[in-house]
Amino acid sequence: MIAFDRLAQVSRWCIAATAGTLLTLCVHAASVEANSATTAELEGIKGIGPRMAANILNERRSGNFRDWVDLVERVQGIGPGSASKFSNDGLTVNGAPYSAPPTTPSSARGQHRSASSSPGRGVIMTIPQPAAAPPQSTPSAPPSARTPAERKPAPRPPGITQAH
Repeated sequence: MIAFDRLAQVSRWCIAATAGTLLTLCVHAASVEANSATTAELEGIKGIGPRMAANILNERRSGNFRDWVDLVERVQGIGPGSASKFSNDGLTVNGAPYSAPPTTPSSARGQHRSASSSPGRGVIMTIPQPAAAPPQSTPSAPPSARTPAERKPAPRPPGITQAH
């Protein structure tokens, strides 16, 4: 009885290992590399039609994509959302699947704006926050004791100009 249980365990392990190997082979066989794919292979990815495939191939002519960020920046119509979908359906860049960029901490939200007028281009620029206003001096000191920057010029009567 013990030998039969051991044989059953080994059989289950072999079946599981074989299934895992087949699944791995199927996943790698289904992957499509953006830097070497043909139009037909690109169109085989769900969501990539003739126009998107042409955009990818046109941008690839100017040089291979370094990574997913490069692909998203260069190919019009591909943003982080569609890059994630294409990757889930088997598209890779230099053999790597898409991984989302790190999220912005909640304290920094609202400081980034897209520099492109078309949504989803992945171009982000930081908008600087306005500097704090310098403290206002209190006019408690007499006008003669104030610094020249604190003194206000006397109003000029109309028609009189300042000599240069």
